[in-house]
Amino acid sequence: MRELMPYIWTAIILFSAVSGISTVSRAPLRLIPAGLVSFILSLSGAAVWRQVLLFFILAPVLFILFRAFSKKINKRPGLIIGSAAIVTEEINNLKETGLIRINGLAHSARAEENDVIYEKGLVVTVVEIDGTTAVCSR
Repeated sequence: MRELMPYIWTAIILFSAVSGISTVSRAPLRLIPAGLVSFILSLSGAAVWRQVLLFFILAPVLFILFRAFSKKINKRPGLIIGSAAIVTEEINNLKETGLIRINGLAHSARAEENDVIYEKGLVVTVVEIDGTTAVCSR
């Protein structure tokens, strides 16, 4: 099993990289440093249980540290409130669809009123941020 561990850690690192790039939250990217440390341990001949233990200790620590760091960087999500945005996917609360583009970035969106539908290409105003979703109005 010890000789397979470098391949297993490489697979975990690659899977984390690919899935992290393809998700909005980028959370899987936080596993890469823990995987790299475990990979280096596997190359140095450390016991499998030490590699796995270190990975499972480092992973949550890195999640907490990166979360704190990202909150510090993104401490002003309200900066886009009041901004004009372009609807890139129809905003329809009943169908739970909607995407807007602000400053070159895509954001999920919903309408302020449930019975309103905003068509693609329309310019809307962001009136509120609800979690990770921009609430829009005309």
